[in-house]
Amino acid sequence: MSSTASTSTASDQRPPNRPLFVEPNHFYSKRSLDLIRQHLSEICTHLGIDVMPGSSNFSMKCSTYVEYASVEFLMSIFTDDIGTEERYLIEIQRRSGDGYAFQETMAGLRASLYDRKVIEKSASPVKRSWGEKAKAAIAARTKSCGPDALARLQAIQNQDADGCVFRSVSHAPAAAYSSFPIVETDDVVVASVNHSVRLAGSSYDDVKAEALRAMAGMASKEQSQRALLATIGDDGQAGEGVKIAVLCLQSFTPDVHRCAASTLANLLSASSAEVASEARELVRRHNGADELFRLILREKSEQQPESVPVSPQVLRECARALISMYGGSHTPKSASAISAIQKLRSHYCPVVREYADRLDDVFTTL
Repeated sequence: MSSTASTSTASDQRPPNRPLFVEPNHFYSKRSLDLIRQHLSEICTHLGIDVMPGSSNFSMKCSTYVEYASVEFLMSIFTDDIGTEERYLIEIQRRSGDGYAFQETMAGLRASLYDRKVIEKSASPVKRSWGEKAKAAIAARTKSCGPDALARLQAIQNQDADGCVFRSVSHAPAAAYSSFPIVETDDVVVASVNHSVRLAGSSYDDVKAEALRAMAGMASKEQSQRALLATIGDDGQAGEGVKIAVLCLQSFTPDVHRCAASTLANLLSASSAEVASEARELVRRHNGADELFRLILREKSEQQPESVPVSPQVLRECARALISMYGGSHTPKSASAISAIQKLRSHYCPVVREYADRLDDVFTTL
């Protein structure tokens, strides 16, 4: 009886055997199971990956963000012994989200696991020399970034009788590629910002998500920050970008309200005091603080069955926006602020709990 119990306990302490079909993204490790799990936890914290327990003790549900794009994946550990030698398989399976963000995350995980000697370095891929077309393309791209690129493009356009630089890719003059300007001017930035703001007002959530992802990135640079604050709405008033971002906080699509919160947080925490001050005024005008608190306190309800509790990243970005909004203003702590801080303090993510303390510090106690 005791022998059976001890055998069962021992088997429960090891991961299940590897599946018949393994995901392409996987690693092998001969380190101890406890060491593997310890390093994985530390690496995820270092890389900013949010981790939740999976369906077993040897799987983790992970989510992370790269350039405001989100990706969710499952990280699992399996037993894969070689004869009498103990070995484990670490498998990573993308569940949803952006492919580029996943590849960037995989690169970070691979490098960290190798640096910590958790896994052995895989064989280096065979290096092949660049073809002539690839070399020409790289040279053209490099040349196109020069300060005289726009002038060279205009000169070529003037040479063409019908006013077109080229009519089709297959018949384009070779010089056209080397002269195409990859430059950012004020007009280009303003046009890009206005276009993103218009798309963010779309009725289609996938369009909204992509537009807001672009807006979040734009809101981190002063030139495009000023353009966002200056966008004109149908009412003729400036600040349409902020108005749209505040409205999108009400969305139940995670990528929409997450990027909207990031957009506001980036504007409110701008390095330029003038930009940050104008952003605070616009957020107040559109009741943005109330919407940020509502998003933090959002929970699944019978009235909104498609709604789920917001992600740790959303809580962090909302808190960051509110800290920048109220920092130094000596604002009394409202009922919404009290409830939001309590929720943040009880969260499993340590960074969210840190934001709770920082948010509490910006309010004055009545």
